Order: sequence, then structure tokens, then C-alpha cells
Amino acid sequence: SSDLLIVANQIMEVLTDMDEALEQARHYAPKVGDITVADMATGRKLIVTADGKTIDVDANMRAVNR
Repeated sequence: SSDLLIVANQIMEVLTDMDEALEQARHYAPKVGDITVADMATGRKLIVTADGKTIDVDANMRAVNR
């Protein structure tokens, strides 16, 4: 089990379930703008945009690095 942070200018919640974290982020994003969901165990970051899209930061970084 890993800790997941939801960050929107401040840490909003610490959750342990990725699906739950993303669900929460999608709920808040339209109100507050882009939200970063960070998995503290793996260092993986996802960005949930205000229009509900989920962007995998790591996948994008890997694509850029290729």
C-alpha cells in the first residue's frame, strides 16, 4: 500500500488508493484547476486537468526523453 497525495497548491488529502485519489482529483479539478496526484512510494505523478483528462507525467517525460 502506498500513500498518494493530491496537490492543488496545497496538499489536500493523503489517500492510499490510486482510483480513489483520481476520483477525488476529478471531483475537485473543475473547481480548482489542474491537480497533481503523486504516488509517494513510486514517485509517479498524474495530472488531472480541469476538463477531467488524466495526464501521466512520467509517460510524457519518457516520451520526451526518447
